[in-house]
Amino acid sequence: MLPIPQKITIVGLNVHGLLTALLLRKTYKPAVTGITLVGLKEEDSPPKAYIAGKALNTLLEHFGYSEANWMRQTQATFKLSNRYVGFSEQEFSVANASEVDILHQPLMLELSKLKRQAYQLDLSLDDFFFAAALAKRNLSPKAQDFPFETDYQYQVDANFLFTLLQKIAAEHSITTLPSALETLQLDQHGTLKHIECEDQILSGDYFFDCTQSAQLLIGNMPDFRQEPLPEVRINDRVLTYTLAAECCASEVVTTALDCGFVLQYTLQDAVHFQYHYSSKFIQDPQAVQLLERHISQQGYKKVLQRHLSASQAYLVSQPWIHNCLAIGPACGLTQGSEDHELSHTFAMLEQFVSSIQSPDDAKDVIKNYNHRIKSRFVYAHSYHSTLQLLNSRRNSPYWQTPQDANALTPIGRSLFSQWLSGEDLSVEPILDINGLTAWYALFSGLGHYPTGELKPHPKARAIQDNIQDMCRKLAGCCLNFQTHDNLIAEGKHHANVTAV
Repeated sequence: MLPIPQKITIVGLNVHGLLTALLLRKTYKPAVTGITLVGLKEEDSPPKAYIAGKALNTLLEHFGYSEANWMRQTQATFKLSNRYVGFSEQEFSVANASEVDILHQPLMLELSKLKRQAYQLDLSLDDFFFAAALAKRNLSPKAQDFPFETDYQYQVDANFLFTLLQKIAAEHSITTLPSALETLQLDQHGTLKHIECEDQILSGDYFFDCTQSAQLLIGNMPDFRQEPLPEVRINDRVLTYTLAAECCASEVVTTALDCGFVLQYTLQDAVHFQYHYSSKFIQDPQAVQLLERHISQQGYKKVLQRHLSASQAYLVSQPWIHNCLAIGPACGLTQGSEDHELSHTFAMLEQFVSSIQSPDDAKDVIKNYNHRIKSRFVYAHSYHSTLQLLNSRRNSPYWQTPQDANALTPIGRSLFSQWLSGEDLSVEPILDINGLTAWYALFSGLGHYPTGELKPHPKARAIQDNIQDMCRKLAGCCLNFQTHDNLIAEGKHHANVTAV
């Protein structure tokens, strides 16, 4: 068992940093552990709202704030969701370490189709995202294929939540220093000894990095300082490009393949862009060549390709390095999607506390922590990047819905034909990247939802009940979409489930 920390320093004055401080304070009393939160408030456009699970309510109740009280102060509302268990048995569990096949989502298709027809339902794509993946690989589902339950979460205003957490931190012996990080002092083994912020030296048994740019971990990685040899590889869904400083890479960030999201670091007169992709989209070197062509077409003079898995990818595989841990956005796997970000922070802190209390050797504790967090976040990232992609409204030719069926791939033409004829839509694995693009662009209605006011569906409750019932009954199936105008006009639009 590792000793209880006497001094903890957290870098990152944001919601994740404050939550980290309060969760640690809940575990470690002020008389035993001193907690300092340092940093300047990050102004780079936080999400307008966070999606938080019941763990947030449990934490705030611990500090004397009832659900009604803190919801009023943060202008929070309830949000229907599916709690996805498997990573741990805690109430904030949202993800499973195993892969879910995102290609089999008949419920998402059904819901999207209703949205395109301008019907207003009290459901959204993400509400039933996990439930929609039940019929994966056309196999009869087993008990482990149903690791979810319908639940509710909270949608919380980010700025009001920040203000409330800051107030609670001040009431419970958490020191806040509004100072910018200036210097990291490491020992010969790479352990972080202390940090310097505007003439103040802050030490700690543990340092938590909650910054958007992973300032502590990047500065703590020898491979960044040693500049590894140039190469490019795909490793753990991380593909990294380093562009010369004189190049402006903003177009690459916003348009390259139009999938995944980007973390940006500036180091040694170069700009590093780290692209995260779902494994469903990037599977072979052809994808790398496509990205290379895109960069070349943008007119960049010099492109340095590096494999930085020992450095940037370290944020994924090694969130705990020596005495420094990455939490929340510093891991690079919560940025880009507001959903469940807070749950990530709660889950990592739970794992940290349980690791500290483990009787195992310190090295084994760190190794186990990194393995658990990596496996969970690799899965969570695959979900987030895909969900962000599905809900994207980017005006990019890559995601324009094809108007000409003959321009589709053979798979796309087949699906398009089935769609128009009202036949049973067989949900089959699609490995071809272009076919996959056509599939989502055609059937999810990206960018083609009605822009005007939506009309209430006369059978909204029945449709909602039908979809939830399908969540329970789906078993290797396909959907027969009844799209006849008379049925729609009569409010009888529904989906029939038929066995494959």
